[in-house]
Amino acid sequence: MDPRVSYEPQITFDEKLKVWSGGDRSIYFAPHLSIGEIIFREMERHPKLIAQISATEKTVLTREEVHLNAMRVASYMRGLGLKQTDIVGLIARNTTHLVAVAYACFFNGMPFHSLNISYEQETIEKLFCITRPRLIFCDRDEYETQHRRWLWDFDLRWRPRPRAGLEPVRNEESLLGRTQGSLDYQQPTNSVELLYCHSTLDWFSGLSMCIKCGVFSTTSIIADNKFDPGFLCRIIEEYKVTFLVQSPAQMAMLVGCPEFESVDLSSIRRCVYGGTACSVEVQHRMRSRLQQADCLVFSYNLTEMNSLGCLNHHFDEKPNSVGRPVGGIKVKITNESGDALGPSAMGEVCFHIGQHWSGYYGNPEETRTMIDSQRWLHTGDLGYMDPDGFLYLVDRKKDMLKYQSIMYYPSEVERVISQMPNVAEVCVFGLWDAINGDEAAAAVVKKPGTQLSSRPKML
Repeated sequence: MDPRVSYEPQITFDEKLKVWSGGDRSIYFAPHLSIGEIIFREMERHPKLIAQISATEKTVLTREEVHLNAMRVASYMRGLGLKQTDIVGLIARNTTHLVAVAYACFFNGMPFHSLNISYEQETIEKLFCITRPRLIFCDRDEYETQHRRWLWDFDLRWRPRPRAGLEPVRNEESLLGRTQGSLDYQQPTNSVELLYCHSTLDWFSGLSMCIKCGVFSTTSIIADNKFDPGFLCRIIEEYKVTFLVQSPAQMAMLVGCPEFESVDLSSIRRCVYGGTACSVEVQHRMRSRLQQADCLVFSYNLTEMNSLGCLNHHFDEKPNSVGRPVGGIKVKITNESGDALGPSAMGEVCFHIGQHWSGYYGNPEETRTMIDSQRWLHTGDLGYMDPDGFLYLVDRKKDMLKYQSIMYYPSEVERVISQMPNVAEVCVFGLWDAINGDEAAAAVVKKPGTQLSSRPKML
């Protein structure tokens, strides 16, 4: 480790166990409180602060208004007889009242299952058949054009006021777990923070930023349009965004758009990105337009962790590293035999989060492949820790690829191609693209005496 540089976050390395640790998790709230209770009380404490601004719908909501809307939705759910053991479904863009539905679920201690609006009808039905939500919310235009036959429409404007004395419920620990009195965000300062994240609630980034804004009185800037880098430039300038959260694909589109070189990014104090591989060239182009040295932060986590895993606050010294483990997180690198490896040795990246994870809903077999008996999560990513305790990702171990940050399995594509009459064998792999990620390609062996066209074919 270079003694001349003070790296953050502070970590330790156990040479015997070959485990890197981010130290103790910061405690901001009492351990018995649920996320719903924390957000409920924080909104009561700061009712006049601006909670949310929609750049597309041109709406502005105070925390008092979001609080009231969330209580109305929570009352509606309770009136339907929904309990903590019931699941609520969501298929929605980042529209004005989506936050009220999410907070209502938190207030009631109900889990929600959020799906991406880009999913096909067959995929939506397959996933909801697993969780079987009692109530499903979607955007009105989607309801009218696609989902009317099976989704429940809900218009927040026409619902009665919440029940008098509505209070957030305590979570059933067996179903939802606890916050453990901590959240993996930096403690807020007295300065105003304006956050923009284009991700919807089916992404960890979208969900975690929704929680951050409720807990720490941060103003959330939202937009319900398809991601447009030029529009993002206008949002940053108009609203003076201070905290920007992006996927690598969105960053690649941003630095490649005509407006990027002239847009004023001086308001940005933190630009966080992660979720998949990111071109070093794209990172350097983004860094060249940011003023603060530690502004650009590569993050790494799994949805299964329910928290951040690693953060890189030192892009200039450690470009393309996903950083060091944060508080409460331990990291080890293992070989094929499961033995822990030391610095600079490549193997599978494993996390220990120090909190309970209930596993994949209704899928104990897959859960056992993800987490071992010592509660280590196996990421399926191959990487190594350098001598300074910075993690670098190199490849994937698991048979899974990401296109525009959405996971897909080559075997599923191979299964479809193999059904074509002239195909003898097929192997699907990813060709990496800075914007799309892993673009699917296929090597095909045709059956003897047959012909195959090389033209793109819709399957």
